Amino acid sequence: MGMKRGDSVLYAVLGAIFAASCLASGVFLFSGREGGDLVLEIISGGTLLESLDLSALEEDGVLELHGGGGSNVLSFGPGGAKMISADCRGGDCLRMPAIRGDGGTIACLPHRLIVRIRQRGAQAGIDSVTY
Repeated sequence: MGMKRGDSVLYAVLGAIFAASCLASGVFLFSGREGGDLVLEIISGGTLLESLDLSALEEDGVLELHGGGGSNVLSFGPGGAKMISADCRGGDCLRMPAIRGDGGTIACLPHRLIVRIRQRGAQAGIDSVTY
């Protein structure tokens, strides 16, 4: 069975609909991931110690954090954050990549320290991804 006269038009319309839906879903998924309204939160033992507005920063900074029987040094700036020093055994937090954008997390389990970046006003709790 060969192609009929209207098949090529149908395939062109279906292709255009598919391309438009891919573009729309890409814009929806990736809009707002980087850039403004990002907050760096530092949590020790379940308590929020510090909350820094990354969008308001103009230059990089360094924070020395003490808790859980040890100390960590965190480098941060408008682009994200990275743990640069820790006196914990193992040093797993030092091998974690720099965090950028909403959802990034660095954890130092021996010191019960969590550093994360979140969108301003984002609700804490379980979402469809973590559940």
